[in-house]
Amino acid sequence: MYAAGTSSQCENCRNQLCMVFNDYIAFPKISSVLYAQDVSIALFIAVAFVAISLYIHFFKGQYRTALFFMLAAGFGLLLFMACVDPYLHDWDERFHALVAKNLMTYPLKPMLRINPVLPYHTEDWMTNHIWLHKEPLFLWQMALAMKIFGTNEVALRIPSVLMGMITIFLIYDGTRLWLKDRDIAIIAALLYTLSYYHLELTSGLLSTDHNDVSFAFYIALSLWGFFKFLHSDRKLFWALFIGCAIGFAVLTKWLSGFVVLGLWGLYLLQNKKYRGQLRQWKRIAVSFGIALLTFLPWQIFIYTRFPAEYALSKNDYFKHLFEAVEDHAGEWWYHLDQVSVLYGSFFIPFILFGIFSILKNKNISVSLSVSVLAALAIFYLFFSFTLSKMPSFTYPMSYLLWIIIAAGINYVLNFFKKYRQTYRWVSFLVVLSAGIYALNPTAIKDSRSYTNVYRQTKLHNTAIYKNLPTKWEVKDRVIVNCKPYEDIELMFYHNLTAYCWHTEKYLLDPIVKKGYKIAAFSDHGKQLIPEHFFTYPDILVLQEDIR
Repeated sequence: MYAAGTSSQCENCRNQLCMVFNDYIAFPKISSVLYAQDVSIALFIAVAFVAISLYIHFFKGQYRTALFFMLAAGFGLLLFMACVDPYLHDWDERFHALVAKNLMTYPLKPMLRINPVLPYHTEDWMTNHIWLHKEPLFLWQMALAMKIFGTNEVALRIPSVLMGMITIFLIYDGTRLWLKDRDIAIIAALLYTLSYYHLELTSGLLSTDHNDVSFAFYIALSLWGFFKFLHSDRKLFWALFIGCAIGFAVLTKWLSGFVVLGLWGLYLLQNKKYRGQLRQWKRIAVSFGIALLTFLPWQIFIYTRFPAEYALSKNDYFKHLFEAVEDHAGEWWYHLDQVSVLYGSFFIPFILFGIFSILKNKNISVSLSVSVLAALAIFYLFFSFTLSKMPSFTYPMSYLLWIIIAAGINYVLNFFKKYRQTYRWVSFLVVLSAGIYALNPTAIKDSRSYTNVYRQTKLHNTAIYKNLPTKWEVKDRVIVNCKPYEDIELMFYHNLTAYCWHTEKYLLDPIVKKGYKIAAFSDHGKQLIPEHFFTYPDILVLQEDIR
């Protein structure tokens, strides 16, 4: 009795703590939906903080204070982007959200549908039961955040917010270690802080969303760890650190997370002093071994626990190399073309200026710079010749590309350096303008305007799904005839089983005999309810206007 009472008290305390987080500490509930005008205010405040950071850096020379303001701007902006859309985005956030929600209860059993009462195709990641379509680390992170902050859209985006803020520091410090220039470091940090593509991945708007935020973070962590390794006497510690970061990257996406080891090997081969030293190669072996120890246990577990799904998931990975999976096709130059999407067309010349300035800089290691640039080129070449193409495939290299772009901008600004006062003001204005361009505020606002049909539809339908239990008696019912794939959202908001289609009588009969009751959304456009539905006892037609 005492143990049971204690357990109940602990659960009550946990629930109360979650309420405190939700209502007062983490993110106050937004009383009304935010639109373009509210977004404009938030973006202006973020840019103001960034401008303060730049002023402190260029005019006061207080580098730590400048970095603090940059981190504050980044955190505030990322948190705002996590809050601005009070619904789950279609591709692929809603699927990630539902699997993460189910991992809260079953952390070692990734599931899309917990209770698949109707037959399903194991190979269809959008409708199946055991869900191994993506590696689990980013999903575990989302599950942990929802365990703390509650099951809602903002909570599942919190890990992306935190990783984004940390990456600002990683870019700043990595630039300082590699290029030995604090001006380039603050420019790179600013560009990443205001990066449109990263902000919209954090909001969930862009496809692959939190999966690619997490993957890019762990690759950035491994690259930063390598820069620290080169400047530290604690070689073993940083070798272990790099191995863990690689393992986490693989456990988020897959084997391209090993990119830093290729960079490291190229660096050793270029240095006569190191290439023949066995201990140097042993350190790479240590990192490789730690990476294997980090991600292999999960692979072994799912291979033995879910063999059919494991085989399909790994086959799917390799299909991306040799097939245009789900019509994600493109020419070999697709990813070069996408540079303008991920970063902006204006920055393309600065990539070339940056590469030139880095290679001609005698104050930094040429072998290190060549290794970094070669790793970047190989990464792009690999995905250029795989047949499946998606914009975010090369996004993990954003860590290096923003540094290179910053080096290119700084190279141009250096022509003004002999005019000290002019240089400060020109640098301040040019870098701030570049940051605003990287932010692409018009695109962010347009996605949140009153006239945006996608957004208005999502707001309308999400309100219906969230309020469903208060309007209809749907407990213990199987709900069918949802709008395509919005059954996923309905199951995220409530613990029930739903499908985005109606089904044949011979499939419904067995589940009705088992005691399940059926509910169906009324005709919404094209999906008419078949006559045989009305032969079942207690059929419930949900009359809400799904758009």
